[in-house]
Amino acid sequence: MPAAVMNGIFTRIGIPSTIQLLILVTSIDYVSVSTLMIFENRFYLLNSKKKWWKRIRPLWMIVNFSLAPLHQIPNILEFPDQKFARELVINSLPCVPEFLYTADIVLPSLNSPTIVINSILFVSIIFGQLAIFANIIIAQLYTNFGANTLSKTTRHLQKRLLKTLVLQTGIPVVSLVFPGIYAVFSIYTSHFDMGLNNLVAIVASLHGLVSTLSIILIHQPYRDTWTILFLFITGIIIVCNAGFPFITKSEAADYTKPKDRTIEKY
Repeated sequence: MPAAVMNGIFTRIGIPSTIQLLILVTSIDYVSVSTLMIFENRFYLLNSKKKWWKRIRPLWMIVNFSLAPLHQIPNILEFPDQKFARELVINSLPCVPEFLYTADIVLPSLNSPTIVINSILFVSIIFGQLAIFANIIIAQLYTNFGANTLSKTTRHLQKRLLKTLVLQTGIPVVSLVFPGIYAVFSIYTSHFDMGLNNLVAIVASLHGLVSTLSIILIHQPYRDTWTILFLFITGIIIVCNAGFPFITKSEAADYTKPKDRTIEKY
């Protein structure tokens, strides 16, 4: 049976483990929906003249964003009494560490197939739509549709953006989907490997950091902004004059005497 012990900031401030687990899973669901929305936005920009999609788009977005919390309802209904579940978990372990007797153990369900089926349905719906949008966008950009409706420059920019989106989408797949697949597999087969469990937890917890770094490295506007911020923090000030950027060491800059500045081209 799948059980866990939460040991983070929320636990220290007294938030029940069941609430923490619900927040965690719902957050992952919203990450998946947000990834879908990125590709839908590309599709919408390429097909902005299609009135039928404009009409159903708001309802479509509401339905997909509602799926994140609503698909948790079956899981919530499966939540057993946690006192009983805690005793069940402790009695099922051959060797119980002392900390488990006082730890806030959370057991999401006594009926694993419900969680597995519910998770598979949600992933299939969200990533199925994502795959459809991605294929449509690729077909439109690399066929006569794009040549007939978009300028050469626009097509080139859209293709570049599509490649970056594919790279960006690969991050959640590696850091969230693969660990999620393993979690579902381990729950369904009741096979729990401590080493793999720890690895999955580490990979999933690094999702925010890895996603942030990937966005900065992949997308040029983010990269340029962080470069400017880094130069500013390290003592280099960006000076704009007649639309041309320059850099100058802050210690050499005297804002009361502009003519005395030592300015180098960026």
